Amino acid sequence: MCFFTNFDNAYSSTFRKDQMVYATRVIGTRFTFYKAFLSSDYFKSLEKGFPPDDLTATIYRFLANDNVTTFFGYDYANKDHRPLILDLLHISFKRISSQSIIQFDIVYEIQDESRQTGYHLKDIKSSDTRFTASLNLPPDHRDSIPEYGTKLKNLMFKVEYQTTNRIRVCISDLKEKRWRVPKEVVKLNENPTNKETNFDYEFGYESNPFGFYIKRKCDNERIFDTTNQRFIFKNQYIEISTKLPSRSNIYGFGETTGSFKRNVGSRMTIWARGENLYGSHPYYVELRNGKAHGVFLLNSNGMDVIYEEEKLTYKVIGGILDFYIFMGPSPIDVVQQYTELIGNPYFIPYWSLGYHQCRWGYDTIPKLEDTVKRHKEANIPIDAVWIDIDYMDVYKPFTFSPSHFPPDQFAKFAESLHQNNQRLVAIVDPGIKILKGFEPYEEGRKKDLFIKRADGEDFVGKVWPGTTVFPDWFHPESQEYWKETIRKWLDKVPIDGIWIDMNEIANFVNGDLSHETNIGRRDDKVMIPSADQTVTDMVVDEPDIIEDLDNKNDNDEIINLDVNNPPYSINNCGTESPLFHRTSPMDAFHHTGIKEYDAHNLFGHMEAIATFHALSSIRPNQRPFILSRSTFPSSGKYAAHWLGDNSSEWNDLINSISGILSFQLFGIPMVGADICGFNGKCKENIAIRWFQLGSFYPFCRNHNAINMPGQECYMTKKVERISKIWIHARYQLLPYWYTIFYFSSAKGLPVTMPLWFLDPNVQDTWDIDRQYLIGESILVTPVLESESTKVTGYIPAGRWYDFISGKIFYEGDQGKWIELDAPIEVIPIHIRGGSIIPMHCQVGLQIYECRKSGIKLQIALDQEGKAKGNLYLDDGETPLEKVGNNYTLISFTVENKKLKVEGTFGYHDSQGAFVNEIVFLGSKELNLNEKTKFIVSSSPPSLPSLVTDGIDVQLKKEIIAENVVVEMDNLIIKGLGIELTGEFTISWE
Repeated sequence: MCFFTNFDNAYSSTFRKDQMVYATRVIGTRFTFYKAFLSSDYFKSLEKGFPPDDLTATIYRFLANDNVTTFFGYDYANKDHRPLILDLLHISFKRISSQSIIQFDIVYEIQDESRQTGYHLKDIKSSDTRFTASLNLPPDHRDSIPEYGTKLKNLMFKVEYQTTNRIRVCISDLKEKRWRVPKEVVKLNENPTNKETNFDYEFGYESNPFGFYIKRKCDNERIFDTTNQRFIFKNQYIEISTKLPSRSNIYGFGETTGSFKRNVGSRMTIWARGENLYGSHPYYVELRNGKAHGVFLLNSNGMDVIYEEEKLTYKVIGGILDFYIFMGPSPIDVVQQYTELIGNPYFIPYWSLGYHQCRWGYDTIPKLEDTVKRHKEANIPIDAVWIDIDYMDVYKPFTFSPSHFPPDQFAKFAESLHQNNQRLVAIVDPGIKILKGFEPYEEGRKKDLFIKRADGEDFVGKVWPGTTVFPDWFHPESQEYWKETIRKWLDKVPIDGIWIDMNEIANFVNGDLSHETNIGRRDDKVMIPSADQTVTDMVVDEPDIIEDLDNKNDNDEIINLDVNNPPYSINNCGTESPLFHRTSPMDAFHHTGIKEYDAHNLFGHMEAIATFHALSSIRPNQRPFILSRSTFPSSGKYAAHWLGDNSSEWNDLINSISGILSFQLFGIPMVGADICGFNGKCKENIAIRWFQLGSFYPFCRNHNAINMPGQECYMTKKVERISKIWIHARYQLLPYWYTIFYFSSAKGLPVTMPLWFLDPNVQDTWDIDRQYLIGESILVTPVLESESTKVTGYIPAGRWYDFISGKIFYEGDQGKWIELDAPIEVIPIHIRGGSIIPMHCQVGLQIYECRKSGIKLQIALDQEGKAKGNLYLDDGETPLEKVGNNYTLISFTVENKKLKVEGTFGYHDSQGAFVNEIVFLGSKELNLNEKTKFIVSSSPPSLPSLVTDGIDVQLKKEIIAENVVVEMDNLIIKGLGIELTGEFTISWE
């Protein structure tokens, strides 16, 4: 960023305005760049755009030859100064010839912009737990990017020492009138302390130019540091940067696809749109020197986050800067500290952990009946049948097609599912059809409950049913409206769960339709993909709408250019598209005048809240199940999430793991991808591998598009045979899943995690996103390449058992990369030594049948002969706050050849409240056999009983497939029938 004189206009035109800094004083030194430099590799790299870091050193050497020892007051030898120097020297010559000889004068010395245009800290007030000050621009300040608007001259700076491990830093307008996320929308558990003075962090600052840092005391690491970085605060452009170490490890910022660890050079856009993906999560976790910390920016405006080699820059187009910084230092600590603030995830109903079958295209009741029947015939469990927009009357929400889904017949189908202990989940879109006599529309119009466009009329969009309006969740009567609309809908058909889709807001046109003078039947027609179209293809291929939208120009009175086209363009859709591209207009407004520009990213989150409260009111004794496409911080308190419209491609199978891991960081653990992919024609090989991996997703659902072939687990005989193995494995493990979901709800823990959560000091694990852990005990290493029958995976330190055979697979003090055999029938799964895994004894066609078979404890001893685990049981559907004492929470420990079972035993029911089997893995290695004596002692004390019957040592071969034969190594004690009514022990010798 230099301002030169005497060079060709062709070169100067390549400068961006925001890359220039203003000169402050003339210096007399002349520098000549000769042909040798212009033909060098360093200079040639400039033709490719942004220069490499080496350019700084190169130019430094050239200048040093002329006795220039520092750059503009900064010393290159000082590592902290290098990013500043690099910023000052970045030049973007894209059309310069390497054969040119250019001589020019540097007539100005370039100063650090923050010293010339930065804020000064004044009016400081501080205590043991708070710090406040004002930020003021000096009278002679200069603005390097005036095209982004005028800087706010006076700001408020607040710091709150909230808890031992959490600090809040807030920068806002002086009078605090700017938009900020309302407390009733994101209800934070802030609980700032006025007593605690022993904090895990230290706050520091520089007054002129302003900057601040947060230092973690345990390692003196500045985990957030804005000192000597550019800071800008304008009405529609806020920029702030924090320093990073070289080779940093950043995770989070979503929703997006790609690797779990974010890549240097990324421009991460947070804006709820299908092309950006659906959720808005300005939160990240950084792993540094084996310790983790987290940073949350509470802001609902659009933003870009620029990840460079040694800094992270936020570019936000509205609101305020409201940071919450979490000290960790373990990754689990960070997740818990974040969920402690935003709220722990809601506790899901047990049935939602089962297998779910869905597709867009089950357009008659017989088709739904057929898929239920075929799963039963294939002996494949299914707990929930899903229905897409097919059930609606011309795609109007809260309606039923009179010809294909008459309510009385559809209700009978739902009841038949209930008789089989299965559930029905249906989709609801937020767009309410504009139609005279349509009750949800008429009721909303009467109460004035829809989002308004700039002139005060209802904002009109277009989705499946044609022209639509959208509920205004900020309106105080919207909750009652939504609840009563859902109640009337459920009175007709007893649907069990609600799937809220298209809630970014999705729109098939750009912004508002109602300003169009020729709005009519063309805009009101139903749109459905055809042939191989995706939904995106369908919208793009609609020429009339695009043509009309292109006529919307800068002179249109409806468009407010300040909000629909802000001065800084975030990278919307990857192309810096307008904010209203395929969504709502930004000058639309909500109750009390709240602009869509500010609240856009909250729509899906607020719909989830409204739906959760509606179902909780209608069915107060049942846990709601809601699946939402669009999310925001704290959405996990109300809804689950799926990763959206993926495709039947290997890359999407790979990226599903990163998506699931990211949402564990975001506090939304119930998450999964559409098994086999939503778009595209799924082939047999990827279907098998996807069913294998999908059986170990937290949320396990098969779903695909209306114009694609069916991809149910019975799509081919081979897919049916192999998918059944792994769906059965999922059902066996459900007590373990249910227990870790309980701890997620009770303590804010993730249910899946990356491998570096086990030991953050192991550098080999920092980039791994093709494997993951379920809880801390189950390692999943899927095959993610076509036709591959081997996969290389990292096995962490310790003892690990093979899930199928029970044999000890690996044992070592350090982790190791190992090539694993994975024929098409097998996904490598390993159990961590030291774990006790609660399982179902038998697999039925529904979870209800599995629970009746009792609990099996699978014991995987570590090198010291120890193991531990937990089990949570209740009725599976009563809301957690109403469970009272009707639950069982047990801890299992094994030590000194004794299994001890302790805890709370309040759940008394035939559904699974007894231990019927115990399995010891690796029995041969552990010298366990049929002669081993097992003694059961219960509490209250009774005569010990010697177990002699039902001991089965599985030292045999099991045929998984014709070419897959596994030698089993388990010792199983069957038929125990120990009721979980009190403590007991089992010892052996």
